Amino acid sequence: VALTGFSIQGRDTTLAPTAAEGGLRLEHDENFFAFRFTADDYADPSLNRYRYRLTPLQEEWVDAGNEPVANYTSVPPGRYTFQVQAANSFGMWNEAAFALPVTVVPAYWQTNWFRGLVVLAVLGLVAGFFTYRYRQLEERTHLRLAIAGKLHDDIGADLSSIALKTELVRSNAGLGDKPDRLLADAGRLARDTAQKVRETVWMVNTQYDTLSGLVGKMRDTADTMLAGHVPHDFNAPKKLADRPITMEFRQNAHLLYKEALNNARKYSGAPRIRIDVEVHGRELTFRVVDDGVGFDPDAVASGNGQRLMRERAKEARGRVSVVSAPGEGTTVEFTGRIH
Repeated sequence: VALTGFSIQGRDTTLAPTAAEGGLRLEHDENFFAFRFTADDYADPSLNRYRYRLTPLQEEWVDAGNEPVANYTSVPPGRYTFQVQAANSFGMWNEAAFALPVTVVPAYWQTNWFRGLVVLAVLGLVAGFFTYRYRQLEERTHLRLAIAGKLHDDIGADLSSIALKTELVRSNAGLGDKPDRLLADAGRLARDTAQKVRETVWMVNTQYDTLSGLVGKMRDTADTMLAGHVPHDFNAPKKLADRPITMEFRQNAHLLYKEALNNARKYSGAPRIRIDVEVHGRELTFRVVDDGVGFDPDAVASGNGQRLMRERAKEARGRVSVVSAPGEGTTVEFTGRIH
């Protein structure tokens, strides 16, 4: 038996002279091919018969009848041997089959080393994701423990003070006209303690880890802190999507906001305070604006108020600016990435 032709993807191709010795080497996209062959028996060629196989893809012989063609499609990458046997017009098969080594070279994405890299990359991504989530949970746990510890200390101190003042009033030992003042102080401490409890519950409740939860709390905080002190306007988008935010961002942004409100209430002397909240893409911006006495920011840059706001902005991975001048009011602006 001898090969008479070879085609790839339906196009006739000439086999290199070395193919019979070293074998046929095909690229991964040349895995549609066909062999044509003939038998050296010309007594009655129409009665010649053929059979072929591509081992190890085909273990059994394929009976081609008297059609001297073998077609293959979608042959996977690997090493094969193409074999052909022929029978003459008397039905005698040649025992030594024609054999041609065939190699289909895999594409790089079909190689074991590439599959190994993909597996390692996937495992790395999975491990990185779970490590990130673990660190997030760990940080959140530490934050909640810190909040709980601070709440315990603050409430413990306030309740001790309330107990002391009420005990002094009850004993009425040489207090003169002080009972009314002591009771007023005890009432104020009780209200402050209740407010601290409410704020702490809000901070640790994951139900409020949303943009709308933060802005709603900012509105309530302005009403609580400024009511009876300074008239104010709160301007925010009417509809806010329940976009998720982290507890850390929510806590630090709110504490910075409270510091800005507290400073405006105590020191600005403003007849009115305006709060503006804006959302642009993934950024939240709020401004606390007063038309009060103003101050020189450079002169008090090292003060506790500005230092605390800068620290809160850094913890929230945002930025804060304070714009003011004597007699021109003050604007505190914070911008941070929501998620």
